Amino acid sequence: MKKILASIAATAALMASSAAGAASYTYDLNRVLAALTPTSGWGTVTISDSSVNSNWVDVSIELNSTYKPLGLWLNYAGCSSGLSLYTNPSFTSGSDATVDCNAEKADGYGDANGTFDISIPDNGNLGNVNDISFTLFRLSGNLDASSFNTLDQWGNLYVAVHVGNLPGGASIWLGSDGTTTTRVPEPAMLGLLGLGMFGLAAFRRRRS
Repeated sequence: MKKILASIAATAALMASSAAGAASYTYDLNRVLAALTPTSGWGTVTISDSSVNSNWVDVSIELNSTYKPLGLWLNYAGCSSGLSLYTNPSFTSGSDATVDCNAEKADGYGDANGTFDISIPDNGNLGNVNDISFTLFRLSGNLDASSFNTLDQWGNLYVAVHVGNLPGGASIWLGSDGTTTTRVPEPAMLGLLGLGMFGLAAFRRRRS
């Protein structure tokens, strides 16, 4: 029994280390890009490590009311000219994400050269719904949610979203200057920990 408990403990420690690396970042769209005016009630952007593939990143935009996301701008720590990103599903044929370090411009913010690293989609709109989810990936190499949890070149915003379907057909550019980080153990990890506690309890009963 001692050997079994030792094996469970070792495996749990290994899985705990793996689960600790999975992160999710939620950004409240709390700034109007023009002059970074405070605002609220628009929605959120969430960037998470994928539960399907550790090299993928899941992105979710959830907007309130009938607003619709037209475009998304992100930052990437250590952005370089060799970085290429793709989306699943793809939003327009042959076009996914544009990577141009410190040179992607969201209207109403930054200089003429832009301040973000990534814009999605390359052209066109994200979709005709107020909530949308997709996966970001590279053809080769690892991709982590933590790499996107970085401020733009001016040190103000983590993400920006072009929001449409406002009254009169208007639109607005919004951004986020803050993030909430959540780390949640995976179901398999919780199950293994439960098994370990069960085994420990059984061992104690036998000794008593």
